[in-house]
Amino acid sequence: MTGLLIRGDRIEITGDADELADAFPEAERHDLGNAVVVPGLHDAHQHITHAAENLLHLDLSADAVSSSADVLEAITAEVSRRQAGSWIRGSRYDETKTSGGTPVDRFDLDEVAPEHPVLITQVAGHWGIVNSRALELMGLDDLSEPPPGGEFGRDGAGRLNGILYENALIAIAYDGGRGEPVLPPTSQEQRLAGLGQAIEMFHAAGLTSVTDAFVGPADLDLLRRAATAGSLTMRVNYLVGIEHDSLWRAETVRTAGQDVPDPWLNYLGVKTFVDGAIAGRTCNVHQPFEGTGDHGMQVVAADELHDMVRSVHDAGSRIGVHANGDRAIEILLDQ
Repeated sequence: MTGLLIRGDRIEITGDADELADAFPEAERHDLGNAVVVPGLHDAHQHITHAAENLLHLDLSADAVSSSADVLEAITAEVSRRQAGSWIRGSRYDETKTSGGTPVDRFDLDEVAPEHPVLITQVAGHWGIVNSRALELMGLDDLSEPPPGGEFGRDGAGRLNGILYENALIAIAYDGGRGEPVLPPTSQEQRLAGLGQAIEMFHAAGLTSVTDAFVGPADLDLLRRAATAGSLTMRVNYLVGIEHDSLWRAETVRTAGQDVPDPWLNYLGVKTFVDGAIAGRTCNVHQPFEGTGDHGMQVVAADELHDMVRSVHDAGSRIGVHANGDRAIEILLDQ
């Protein structure tokens, strides 16, 4: 029978169980019977801090809803529980599995939540849907222009349909394009609870370490709080969003020359993007998506990308670049 000798949080020796027991008689022994022991799994591209946030909001995943009617019914129920004017947020929405491929829109949301601002985030995290009240709070109307690297969805009459793609979601919904949050921030205490849920889910899938592929200051603070409290029970490498210039440069300096990284929380590098996501159908491709003339989105210009890569490397760090579509990958390889 095979045995493992574990000291602290490390497996030190493997071999015959009886021989190990004889060699280390003081060791506590656990008989796992016929169980199979495998190494913990590492997910090299996760967003555990985003999961911590999403788990706090209305679950609109395919496990929770199966139609557009279900989505709207869930929001209606949430309206009945909320104070007038408070934000309603849903996450994990997958229109391909729940709405026949056609997402709910601003006007659908207006019918069930005329007084509450609503934001639904698509499962890929690269676009979301808001209602008219939310658009009003964001200062948007039918004549508004999207920010660079973002797009607004519109209906056949050219009106905003409430869908915010890529930087239109990030720059407007989350910081209003003015450096001020439009969405009320979730407290770190609440996010710590969400992080605990996420870690439990990941452990249940066999994950003992992940790379969080995009963090900002609040996310890093969350991970450090969890590590200090002893509740970060999986190893996390992290990439800092390139827009957080002072943060990633400080992390580069802090970890320079470290022979052994922190075993639980380790700075890995910087993150930027070329395009959107396959799952959100915003990746940048040569051939359009079937049945459309849509080639996806390029969210960072090639010359800007070149400068980003050079800046990060010159500062002594390394960069991870999101590129999903074939055209986006070509743009990246040309840098």
